[in-house]
Amino acid sequence: MRETLLVVKIGKDFLGINAKIAKAVVELSEDNFKKTSLISEHIQGAIIYHDKLYPLVDIGKVFSSKSTNPKVGNIAIIIQEGNKACALLIDEILNIEEGEKVEIEGSKSRVFHLKSGFVEEFNFSYLEGVKIPFLKLENKTNNLRKSSNKQLYLVIKLNEQRFGIEAKLIRKIISIENNQNIKLSSTNWISNAFSIDGKVIKTGILNKLLHIPSNKNQYLVILEKDKKRFGVLAEDIVDMIEINSEEISQGVTRSNIINDFIQTKENIIPIISSNFLLQTIDNEATIFDNISYNTPKNRNLKEDHYLVFKINDQKLGIAVKDIKKLVRSENVKITTFGNSSGIIQVDKMLYPIYNLGKENIVSNHSNLDFLLIEKNEKVLAIPISQVEGIVRAINSQTIYSKDQKNKFSKAIIDEHGNVINVINTDNILEDAYGN
Repeated sequence: MRETLLVVKIGKDFLGINAKIAKAVVELSEDNFKKTSLISEHIQGAIIYHDKLYPLVDIGKVFSSKSTNPKVGNIAIIIQEGNKACALLIDEILNIEEGEKVEIEGSKSRVFHLKSGFVEEFNFSYLEGVKIPFLKLENKTNNLRKSSNKQLYLVIKLNEQRFGIEAKLIRKIISIENNQNIKLSSTNWISNAFSIDGKVIKTGILNKLLHIPSNKNQYLVILEKDKKRFGVLAEDIVDMIEINSEEISQGVTRSNIINDFIQTKENIIPIISSNFLLQTIDNEATIFDNISYNTPKNRNLKEDHYLVFKINDQKLGIAVKDIKKLVRSENVKITTFGNSSGIIQVDKMLYPIYNLGKENIVSNHSNLDFLLIEKNEKVLAIPISQVEGIVRAINSQTIYSKDQKNKFSKAIIDEHGNVINVINTDNILEDAYGN
């Protein structure tokens, strides 16, 4: 079996690119090469060729840890297989030569024997597992059927990099300077919740998701689908732009976080996938959207939902229906005295502090949340280290008899299979207030 190959050099390595998939050889210039926001360590930017944007893949980085810094004069080869296409950044084209395929037992690689020696053929499978938003190419018939619908995109800034979000997903944009937030997790990108208009909006930090160094985020972009809301944080709001839908360079897969691009006169702007954002709203916003900071009891919330929180390293749960409010220490006044946990002033009301932990964590309260619980017109403030989230109990089991004056009433198993001790609200209120 004989094939025609372009033999190219990448660093010290050689690679053969089949002439059947090589569509063009392009020399990088200031006009056709554009740097893009960081999408993947394997993407160095994009090439404009015949009015289309091709992601520029650093093939040297794919094969090894060595990266090529693209500059004017470098060469890229545009390749296409089926309807997906990209550009490969190379150092040099050595020659174009016909070679005979060499059969290697047990190997998935295709090796060809050339006059100058042996060379391995490039295969699109080499890019599997690498986050590359391949350009999606369509035939001219399909393009003629497209309408020239206008689409609006909000352009946000994250550490000097720009990204687009489809405007039809956006409910509102607000400054977070004076808005109360709760920390949910220090590792997950969805790690905060904000109290907005009496509702808790679960919020994602895009810097964490996209692995971009974080500056101070000042704006909350609230997304909405079917009355479910979810927020993403942005350092700055840059612009709202309107473009024709056919002017968007589309990627092949629709599951990536970023797979489409907008080309403006000044920038190439990656679009945060609407499919990804909609899926996030479906998965993350359903329960949190129903919890009010200011409503003592949300009667529409099912009995089997629990707020999960930590006191130091201990994870506990409490029925959502017993929660009055969540507050941060910087928004309240705290008084401690003797061996007592003290009292807390929220707005103009005073509540006793009840310490669930083995040690008094109120003595260092600068980073504490306070969970206000209410039942039968009695209110307590419980100091906690961190809110973890809301879970639904798929099973529960009583672990202490009702006549025991115990802080815990039962254990639940949540939808993730975790076992969580649940606070006995009646007993701790009785313990604090007496009969």
